Amino acid sequence: MGQTVHLIFGAEELSVQEIERRDKEARRKTLGQLIAALRQEVELHLQFDALLDQFLRDRNMLVHRLSDEEGFDLDTAEGRKGCLALAGRIVSNGEILLDTFLAFSLAFSRRLGIECPSMPDDPFLKTALADSNRVWGLVSGPKRSRVMPVVDDDE
Repeated sequence: MGQTVHLIFGAEELSVQEIERRDKEARRKTLGQLIAALRQEVELHLQFDALLDQFLRDRNMLVHRLSDEEGFDLDTAEGRKGCLALAGRIVSNGEILLDTFLAFSLAFSRRLGIECPSMPDDPFLKTALADSNRVWGLVSGPKRSRVMPVVDDDE
């Protein structure tokens, strides 16, 4: 994702070797560092910024602190309920983030004249493609654009 964010927010022409080097470098960085870099490049909508924060907190809880925190004991019904709620939030927010970054990648590819190959008939991909049409102006406009994905309030 590091090279995608770099390419979206202003990139010079890169060789394959440079992209691979930057990709390797980006993989060593944390999700928090990626979010901080994103915030430096664009003005994020408050809801999207909050979504990134929640995703980061939940991801760090799952990876680093789940066994140390109260309310996540898999041996109790209450703990399993807490784990299920955490997992549900991670999946739901992760899908919104994936859709948003995929939409920007597709829109940026179009900006460069790279058309998408045909994709399977998948509802998620159709949504991302539709969103890429919507965000076209953001990736072709000023660098400090406001970024906001489509969030379904019914969920």
